[in-house]
Amino acid sequence: MSTTTTGTTSSRNPRTQNKIPKEVYTITEVDDVGYPTAPTKAVKKFPTICGVLGRRNFTILKDHIDLVPQEEKEEAWRQFKESFQYPTEAEAGLKRQAIRKMGNCWKNFKTTLVTEYVLN
Repeated sequence: MSTTTTGTTSSRNPRTQNKIPKEVYTITEVDDVGYPTAPTKAVKKFPTICGVLGRRNFTILKDHIDLVPQEEKEEAWRQFKESFQYPTEAEAGLKRQAIRKMGNCWKNFKTTLVTEYVLN
């Protein structure tokens, strides 16, 4: 008896980078620091979208997020606002946390690039 199967087998597709969903998410609650806390769906999409925007908008030639031009940060924030609706009184804290999250994701992306293309 053979252990092979007849027909075609599909192999798993490799993982791709996250993309910005077309859906607009509504943030209803923000904590004291400025991080979204409700609803759960928006909270889960917050770091994903921030990561995509950080990789897409910030130049990899800068060493630190503080050295990224303010125009690039403002463009990323404008695109962030296209994906989320939020209370206007929470904008300052939410913007600070979104830019911070974008910076962290951008730095991780740069580290991945160095690991894959420079060190190997």
